[in-house]
Amino acid sequence: MLKETRKSIAVTKAHARRVGYEYEGIAAVRDAVGPGIGLIIEFHGRLSVGEAIKTIQAVEPFRPMWCEQPIAPESIELLAEVKRNTHSPTAAGERLYTLIDFNRLISLRAVDAVDIVQMDVLHCGGILMIQKIAALA
Repeated sequence: MLKETRKSIAVTKAHARRVGYEYEGIAAVRDAVGPGIGLIIEFHGRLSVGEAIKTIQAVEPFRPMWCEQPIAPESIELLAEVKRNTHSPTAAGERLYTLIDFNRLISLRAVDAVDIVQMDVLHCGGILMIQKIAALA
């Protein structure tokens, strides 16, 4: 359920259908690591917009560093609705593949729909493609 990443802890498998259970688990992690460690909550793109809003609002008292991929990557334009209804930073992009998709995602930063653009070197085609994506930003 946990993996350590520098000065942060990533909590995975957060699901709206089990928000009560996840809420307790996230509370336990926050208590265990204290306020000085960033808490990243990974959603794996499994939530609908409504579920994402409800779940992110439920975990906001734990001050997540960011909420990662709350909705399906092919629905990235809907991140704007999630952001309008929540206060936590969002991250998206690790499951995108093309320059076109990253251009769409990066353009959403202009309307405050996504805070962190993530790239996965294996998904998007290697170092050269990451350089091209970075140039878009």
